Amino acid sequence: MAILLFSLASMSLIKSYETLHSQVALEQSAKKQYESLSKEVTIKKEEISKLQDPNYLQKFARSDGQEYSQSDEKVFTTDSPLIGSNGSK
Repeated sequence: MAILLFSLASMSLIKSYETLHSQVALEQSAKKQYESLSKEVTIKKEEISKLQDPNYLQKFARSDGQEYSQSDEKVFTTDSPLIGSNGSK
């Protein structure tokens, strides 16, 4: 009878350990996803603040094509006008 009770308690303990292990893995996954989303939100906030600047909007429109530039103005195009001078978005 004691062996039966001990084995039932052991099985319960093993299930609890497996559940804990899976919860830790889920927590780590959630932390990575949170960090990724936080970086993305920061980038989007920077882009929004840039788009609220009238000078930046003029530069952005001019970089899209010659039709928005002034007659005496030279326009140089880049891969993405949202990329800053240091190479990061």
